[in-house]
Amino acid sequence: MKPMRLRQALEAFGETDRMYLTPEDPNARARRKKAGGNTGKKFIEGWVEFKDKKKAKKAASALHGREVGGKRRSAHYYDLWNVRYLPKFKWDNLTEEMEYQKALKEKKMQLELSVAKKERDFFLAKMDQAKALEAMKERRAKRRAAEGAEDDETEEAALARYHREKEEEDNRERKRILRTFKQKAVENPTFVDDTKELANLDLLRSIFVKRD
Repeated sequence: MKPMRLRQALEAFGETDRMYLTPEDPNARARRKKAGGNTGKKFIEGWVEFKDKKKAKKAASALHGREVGGKRRSAHYYDLWNVRYLPKFKWDNLTEEMEYQKALKEKKMQLELSVAKKERDFFLAKMDQAKALEAMKERRAKRRAAEGAEDDETEEAALARYHREKEEEDNRERKRILRTFKQKAVENPTFVDDTKELANLDLLRSIFVKRD
């Protein structure tokens, strides 16, 4: 049922104010259109605010469980109303719930994207590893063929050697990145002459020490 049609049906009981309808899942609509069903936009639930709560109660009591009716050619003719009056319900409660559901949906989407990224990185890493192993086998086979020997290395041994060489390469890269700084010598160093300091201390004592 379209929003305008719903408002017209409810305003038979009293003047309405704000209205919000929750649209159906876009994927559900796409599947319905693909199956040859109704292509129109549907809503799964909604909230309507009456300016007079007494009339809101009357509308909920009169419509709940009854057929929508109207013209027989209408797609909603045999549908049943499912209407409830919500006491102590404020419009702010609805907006808060909408914001919460929106944040929850965004968080779920971020989690799905994170999982998909990890799966992609794992798959790419495995592909790179397989390519490296294949190239390693080809180089070893050529070298063994040139030496006139048979290649008896197992797949497990080749994989272990690949990881060992990869680790050695990473270590070389880390050492290349690390920089060592030489400590510069202190310019114009000041040396303390202990002999002079002791002589000065004896002189001060001879001046200020009280003599009997």
